[in-house]
Amino acid sequence: MRVRLAQVEDIKQLVVLEQQHINDEVGNEQDALQGHHFDEEEFKVLVSKYWVVVAEKNQQIIGYVLAGGWEFFKHWPIYRAMVKRLPRIDAQVSERNSCQYGPIWVHPKHRGQGIFRELVREVSRCAALQYEYLVTFIAEDNQHSYLAHTSGANMQVLDFFTYDDRDYFLLSKRVNVL
Repeated sequence: MRVRLAQVEDIKQLVVLEQQHINDEVGNEQDALQGHHFDEEEFKVLVSKYWVVVAEKNQQIIGYVLAGGWEFFKHWPIYRAMVKRLPRIDAQVSERNSCQYGPIWVHPKHRGQGIFRELVREVSRCAALQYEYLVTFIAEDNQHSYLAHTSGANMQVLDFFTYDDRDYFLLSKRVNVL
């Protein structure tokens, strides 16, 4: 297995994976909830301006994670709501020194093999060149993701919030520790 930054050539495969596995990242499959999947144009921006890290085996992407600046994510209402909360809940984490982390996905056949940690480690290393914190949200009912992020990724819960009738944890991870 190899972990690396995604290239333009990976975008088509990433778009397909996002479409096929969109509900993996949002937890249970509520009929009313539709996760957002990134399209080809959005992935072009993410790959060229931010960080998409992939794990590949035999030239197939078996996992990926992304991180990017708030200017990319803030046109979606849930991210605007998150950014507004930051200064009220943690004086150290701000829009200026943090970026959005996730989604992260690992193929079910390859889970439990340390790929999640490797992806988090690499995206953290990349983001640390520009930001001090990664920030993300996880649905309250997605306990698997919550445990992976708090245990496996050492993320800390900053807040708990409700958005569009669903409850979420707001988490952060310091990546630029001196």
